[in-house]
Amino acid sequence: MANVKITERDGRIFEVSEISFDEVRELVRPNGNGYAKPPAKAPKHSDGGMFSVDRKPQYTKFKQALSGHTKKFIEILHQSTNGISGDMLAEKLGFKSTNQIGGVTGGGIGKLAPKFNIKLDTIYTKEVTRQNGSRVVIYKPGPDIEKVL
Repeated sequence: MANVKITERDGRIFEVSEISFDEVRELVRPNGNGYAKPPAKAPKHSDGGMFSVDRKPQYTKFKQALSGHTKKFIEILHQSTNGISGDMLAEKLGFKSTNQIGGVTGGGIGKLAPKFNIKLDTIYTKEVTRQNGSRVVIYKPGPDIEKVL
């Protein structure tokens, strides 16, 4: 298993832990055209800036932008008031590996939330601990999760 840290040109850092070398190759390989797909443009607000101090969270638009797996992730978390382990969450989402949750949390929610003035920790939190020498990840619903249902 490997730990991967990717730093993009704009300074954003993505960290993925405990993935196989085949998954690393898939993660960092070009998209077939010799270069990676450019990131989607963030929506512009009427004041001309992407983010604004006085902008309120846009939960309805955020919900509309979410994929099916991401919506299911939010529903499962909402039902799990005391939290849910990454293993159980992956199983409920129909994933073969807990690593696949990263696509939902990183790409599905992590990239979209700031575009709609939503702080990610108001939707969900993630706690990483060690139990009996194993890494355990617990996902918990945030205080505003109901606004996304």
